[in-house]
Amino acid sequence: MHIPSLTFNIASGYLKLVESYSLHDILFQISAAMRFLVLFYGKKEHKKSIFVKEESLIMIQRIQTLWLLVAAVILLGLFVFPFVSFIDLVGLGKQIYVTGIYSSNNNESVRESASIALAIYAGIVTIIPLLIIFQYKNRKRQVLFIMVEIVLVVLLGIWMWSTAHTTLDVINQKLQAGNIGVGFFLLPVAIIFLGMAIGGIRNDEKLIKSADRLR
Repeated sequence: MHIPSLTFNIASGYLKLVESYSLHDILFQISAAMRFLVLFYGKKEHKKSIFVKEESLIMIQRIQTLWLLVAAVILLGLFVFPFVSFIDLVGLGKQIYVTGIYSSNNNESVRESASIALAIYAGIVTIIPLLIIFQYKNRKRQVLFIMVEIVLVVLLGIWMWSTAHTTLDVINQKLQAGNIGVGFFLLPVAIIFLGMAIGGIRNDEKLIKSADRLR
């Protein structure tokens, strides 16, 4: 058999084998291979380093990481969807976003006023879940930060309600169910996923305590 043909067959077989594994399985196999090489051929400081990296890889794959990512994506939707829609006194349709008030003119959205402070605050609230992911080495701190994030989301909702109430009060309108946009509903959904992340972290705590008792 020619070498190019043999190489092609080996590569094809390897690709089929890889396709049969999930990403988690592949990462686990790579991690196991690295551990084997370091244990038999590595220096002492390298052995310690590989165990630390493996622990980081495992912890970053926990279910709470997914929930925190979903919460961040949902909060990012505040910059895409309005939280209030209404019609002004002259019959012009308007929407309130965290970035400001926009009006529809000839099928184009035109910003009439900006809400810089609200936009910055919403941006910070959106980024925090991503930062919490990298606190996986301290699960108690993760839970504390998530609880703080939930409070910040609630405060954001109050700020948005106050902004909507002030804007509508100028034209003698009130905030009603028909005015509420998608943006308002994103907040409770994000809080639900943040709560699920706390549940995932506490499950990890239980598993670790169980493992410690078995030792």
